[in-house]
Amino acid sequence: MDSPLTVATCQALAKHGVATLRFNFRPLAEGATEVGGSACIDAAAALKTLTAWQDVRPRRCGVAGYSAGAAAVARGAGELKGARAFVLVAPPLSSVMPPSRFGDDARPRLIIAGARDKIADAQDLEAAVRSMKRPARLVRVEGADHTMRGHEVKVAELTSLFLGEWLRK
Repeated sequence: MDSPLTVATCQALAKHGVATLRFNFRPLAEGATEVGGSACIDAAAALKTLTAWQDVRPRRCGVAGYSAGAAAVARGAGELKGARAFVLVAPPLSSVMPPSRFGDDARPRLIIAGARDKIADAQDLEAAVRSMKRPARLVRVEGADHTMRGHEVKVAELTSLFLGEWLRK
């Protein structure tokens, strides 16, 4: 919730008049190694909370996630019915590949990958995006690893431009 990437993205969106909600997922059960059902439920609850705010237009909401948060968004996209568009930053490959239904979702999706990311390999993600239903695209951030450290502003700009484009329609 307080990572430099998340903060920079929320600040960039706020500059464009987009409301944001940052939250932490509930802790994984002891011994769990992968984001699962509870994180998807948390993301859906956060979207429901955001759309209930007075000044938020419920039909103009998008959802973004980073790393494990991106995995939760991809795995729970079917439950995020109020979202018009998605941004996944450094998602684990397993979260966007079949049997994930994320690739079949018809809503706009932007996947952002660091060219030097050893966890969310940009080439593998690029192949996954090519197999997705459109509109879906991948943007590689040259020089970035999984943390996106030093590239927070670039990722924030990409996210705010993409969501701004799709949420205004």
